[in-house]
Amino acid sequence: MKKPSKTYLKKKADALFSQIIRSKGHCEWCGQDYGQMQTHHIIGRKNMRLRYDLMNGICLDPGCHKFNIKSAHEDSQGFMEWLQLHDLERYHYLDKAKHETVTTTVEWYQDNIKRLTQILEEL
Repeated sequence: MKKPSKTYLKKKADALFSQIIRSKGHCEWCGQDYGQMQTHHIIGRKNMRLRYDLMNGICLDPGCHKFNIKSAHEDSQGFMEWLQLHDLERYHYLDKAKHETVTTTVEWYQDNIKRLTQILEEL
């Protein structure tokens, strides 16, 4: 049997991660619960060590995510300062973990998918 491709597995893991983060149902920055919630990676998705780490995901409304001057994307420094004030433990965890590396094998993706699927089932 042919192994699934990394590209396929990455998309599946991304979708699960996003579904879990958005299930919070409200913007974790401003507290609003209107509009379609979006998933924001605090440390960018290119960092594979943190890409599927739920500590690195935050649920935001579209405005807080990227559509205004004070958004998480437009003011990343301000966003990190906000995180430091509101969740210092998470801030320190991410600051340390962002320097760690992982090897992204098919098995690594499959393990992440299994873990995220279990979390989603428990929600």
